[in-house]
Amino acid sequence: MSIHEVISRRDWINDPAALAEVKKEADGLVKAGTWTYDRVVPRSQLEAESRASGKEIAIGQLLTLVSWKNAESKSLRKLKARICFRGDDVRDAFGQYAEFQEIKVVPTTISGLNMNLAYGMKRGNKSTQSDIIKAYIQSDLKALVDTYVELPPELTPPEFKHIHRPCTRLYKALYGHPESGGHCSNRFKQVMSLLGGKESSLYPSNFYIEQWKLWLTLYVDDMVLSGPSENHEIFWKALSTHLNFEEPGPVSRVLGRSHEFLGDTIIFNMDDFAEAACQLYKDVTGTKNFKPAATPYLDESTLPIDDWETKGQLSNVAAKVIMKGYWLARLSRPDLLHSLNELSRQITRWSLNDDRRLFRVFCYLNSTKRYKMRCRLDPDAPWELWLFTDADHASKVDHGYSTSGSILVIAGGSRTFR
Repeated sequence: MSIHEVISRRDWINDPAALAEVKKEADGLVKAGTWTYDRVVPRSQLEAESRASGKEIAIGQLLTLVSWKNAESKSLRKLKARICFRGDDVRDAFGQYAEFQEIKVVPTTISGLNMNLAYGMKRGNKSTQSDIIKAYIQSDLKALVDTYVELPPELTPPEFKHIHRPCTRLYKALYGHPESGGHCSNRFKQVMSLLGGKESSLYPSNFYIEQWKLWLTLYVDDMVLSGPSENHEIFWKALSTHLNFEEPGPVSRVLGRSHEFLGDTIIFNMDDFAEAACQLYKDVTGTKNFKPAATPYLDESTLPIDDWETKGQLSNVAAKVIMKGYWLARLSRPDLLHSLNELSRQITRWSLNDDRRLFRVFCYLNSTKRYKMRCRLDPDAPWELWLFTDADHASKVDHGYSTSGSILVIAGGSRTFR
């Protein structure tokens, strides 16, 4: 998965390159049977027919999005169009909000992905990855009532331009529909079951296939597979009889994180994301330059007491900046986690001192943008799980609460993998 930066509609609607991407995306969806143009009717007619027959329906809208894919990397970014279902405004024939099934979807955790990659480091094992092509629409939309979509101008064929608010039937689990993730997840689980895979009770969306000793991690449409090298091709071939996916290859970029494999070491690299996070801070705060910083922490005993009670200037943008930093911290920069956790607690009561603390975190990040996380394991040694716990015994100047934290690592020989 990569980072997408959405382009406003007014900027892409007259851009030939963007419109070409939109057409490409729409043609692919229609070819896959997501919707058809066999029967396109005005929305008012569709609603009238439903009311007259008593047959319930749901009507939503298609939403066209154009973005820069891999926005965090200037060398990798490219135009990408995606057509989604607007799940926030789905109505029945009487104009009331439609009801949906409750289908639970739990994506993999970062820990699950890291455990997968660690397994790939065992002697005789390796890790490969692939993306499911248009993952959601490989599943049927099994909604309780027939669902229709209203076509926007850029997706309406010329022969239907005269129709006011043209609508057609939706057949596949298109991105954005409240049930699509559930239908896609259920289909993937069915496929895994057919191949002998069992989902982990500890790590959702992680499957172990006993017959081939393989571990597969799924995140939306990204698949990472680890286990005995000789079994990868067998598995991918078997999976191809059920799903359409890209040609598998060595693990490179997953969830915006690059991976470099060097024998007994994996290097997690998010330099470009760190650069983008620092630039975001500058953009939303107007900051011109950062100061050198050796740690993400200020000496809080020097902060003015009264400024804990004064609303900070960054109160409206702090959450956006912190969440950007969180993604980086969770995937490759655990040295940022504690400082960001402390700041996230202040979102609803942001102060001038929090402005200063947030600036210090990003000064530190700017000073350490090239830091990378190295995970090492002895491929031949017995491995164990080590859990470390600790407590912060009321050491903050603005509160007297004791907080706790923990870290779980895989230990192999004299080396550890977080």
